[in-house]
Amino acid sequence: MKYFCCDMSNGFVSVSRKNFPNARIYIDPFHVVKRLGDMVDDVRLRYRHQFQDAGDTESLKKLKGIMRLLKTREDNQVK
Repeated sequence: MKYFCCDMSNGFVSVSRKNFPNARIYIDPFHVVKRLGDMVDDVRLRYRHQFQDAGDTESLKKLKGIMRLLKTREDNQVK
């Protein structure tokens, strides 16, 4: 079996399906992790704006702490 590795671009996926119909298409891990990080940031920004508009400083502090926890490697986190 042949494999084709690419990013998540529809162009790459379409071309690979057309030119390599029997190949398995794999998305490279870097782009998967980057996409997940971008999605988390989008949600964070929506909540941040919501909390700022409501003047909810306590929730803003909690959100900041949660994001720091999510973005810090486990071996660098203070226990």
